[in-house]
Amino acid sequence: MSLLSIVKSSFILVLISSSLVITFGFVTKPVKTVPLHEDTILVAHRGASYHAPENTLGAFQRGIELNADYLECDVQLSKDGHVVIMHDKRIDRTTNYTGMVKDMTLEELKKVDAGLMFSTDYIGEEILTLEELLIALNPGAGIMIEIKYPDLYPEIEEKVVNTIKDYQDKHNIIVQSFDFDVIKKVNEMLPDVDTGVIVSKRQLNTTEIADLANYVNVINYNVNYLSKEIVEAAQKNDIMVTAWSIKKQKHFNKAMELGVDGIVTNFPDWITN
Repeated sequence: MSLLSIVKSSFILVLISSSLVITFGFVTKPVKTVPLHEDTILVAHRGASYHAPENTLGAFQRGIELNADYLECDVQLSKDGHVVIMHDKRIDRTTNYTGMVKDMTLEELKKVDAGLMFSTDYIGEEILTLEELLIALNPGAGIMIEIKYPDLYPEIEEKVVNTIKDYQDKHNIIVQSFDFDVIKKVNEMLPDVDTGVIVSKRQLNTTEIADLANYVNVINYNVNYLSKEIVEAAQKNDIMVTAWSIKKQKHFNKAMELGVDGIVTNFPDWITN
């Protein structure tokens, strides 16, 4: 190999590593497996999204293989009102096509490839509807459904509720959102399904947590902003606490030390029971 070829190859490797850091916030360096405390639930974030293309059937199946208790997914609405599984407002990052989810019909979304951008091993993975995922999992692992961008989709709460209301395993569903009002509506429409709120940089106080107990079963908290006081206040009000943004060994360690009820991670294989 010529010196020029070696330089080019090294440059490409640097670009790939930099892209991983920018896109995912971590370098793909394995960590030592971490034992969960007894009864701590394991949630595969967007499926086992380190191992397979996020929010696809391949990622959810991999999450089940890695013994996840719940599979987390993100939902939006297609142009024609179907509840589809996709994290970003646009499909550009994870598929071979471009466009806003809200501007594309289900038929159009089904034509794109949701696996190719991750790996040629996953060519042909489709964008799923929530109904398709429920059918694939029924019965199976629990599912944690995040309602995305409710400001873009005024009817999304009702659409999600109508999709899951007849699911035979409703006790294994958690519907969550960053928008607390959205979760209030879901709880009012379908009180027999567990609900959750997602918190990142906010510091919830004891009064807020006590109020959440009226309509929330789970607080899904960014581990970087989570404290022992918040965990204890939530658990005192019979609210479970799950920790997300688990990307490094120190995040696992902190979550375990705080006594959380669940871990949400792209790396379910890092966990031992």
